[in-house]
Amino acid sequence: MDSQTRGIFTNIERGFDVAACIPVVAIASGSLLAVAGKTQAFAGAVIAAIGALGHHLSKNPKWEAMMKTGFEFIAHGGLNVIKGVTQAAIGSSLIGSPLVFIPFYLAKEAKAIPSFNYGAFNDLKFCSA
Repeated sequence: MDSQTRGIFTNIERGFDVAACIPVVAIASGSLLAVAGKTQAFAGAVIAAIGALGHHLSKNPKWEAMMKTGFEFIAHGGLNVIKGVTQAAIGSSLIGSPLVFIPFYLAKEAKAIPSFNYGAFNDLKFCSA
């Protein structure tokens, strides 16, 4: 996945993070993030299966990169489901959402807690540059 696509996905997730800090809105944004995470995990499974099949048949490193990207999407999608459900649950409290998530995201910017970044699993690229 190229850096521009990673940037787009990262910005979308930041939008969900901001919405999670707004009481009641966090219920809808968290639910939407959970659905998006399920979709992302399913797409990752399809991509990984195609990559595994291609790698099995041709041993081309590009197929391995595709398989790794699929695994990355599976992991990230699963984490987005967990994150979305948590945001929706905490967002149902009028006061809980800002008190919980604002310090969390401030700490995330300071790299005080681990986070999952797009491209973390994949050193190889799909397309030659």
